[in-house]
Amino acid sequence: MATDWVTESSDSLLHFADLILSSVPVRHHRAALLDKVQDQMRQYARLEAEAEQAALALSEVKDEAVSSISEGSEVNIEELAERVKCLTDRYMQDKLAAMGDLNAHDKCLRLARMVDAATPAAAGADEELVVTGMQTATRDPWSKQEIRRPYRNRRCDHVYDHESLERLLGEKACSIKCPYMGCTNKRPLTWDDMMEDPVAKRAC
Repeated sequence: MATDWVTESSDSLLHFADLILSSVPVRHHRAALLDKVQDQMRQYARLEAEAEQAALALSEVKDEAVSSISEGSEVNIEELAERVKCLTDRYMQDKLAAMGDLNAHDKCLRLARMVDAATPAAAGADEELVVTGMQTATRDPWSKQEIRRPYRNRRCDHVYDHESLERLLGEKACSIKCPYMGCTNKRPLTWDDMMEDPVAKRAC
């Protein structure tokens, strides 16, 4: 059914949004991607609503046609098709009026909650992120060993191994900065700036 395809696609879109929220560290890049995802989700919401209302209209017209045939009356297929279209449009208007707008659709609301839940940490940052471009390293800059559990710095996009971070950031007296040559991020590293990076993990 068409609604099954729409449901599967919108579920995939939710998964994609989750991947963006967990893997895209630069705020303006992430916001632009999420805007596109939300626009697409509204389109899926409209498709799903239209399919549901068309099914209702078709069922109603089919019952009328069966009744007419049973009574021996002639049935005009073109008129029936036009009636289905008109009923679908009317039911769709009623549906949108009841919802308020497409943002009130269940999947749109779920997506909005996901985005809202991930926003406070970024919105509370006291200064702009330092952008150097996405870089995927395979060796930890401190241990020089293969990265097994990659963590990405939200401020400069550089990747480190969790074990090294745990060791270095555990030394409270130290003020560790990003060790990558040429990095413009001069802030000391903190756990608040780190996020586990599943994309980098697949690349390592």
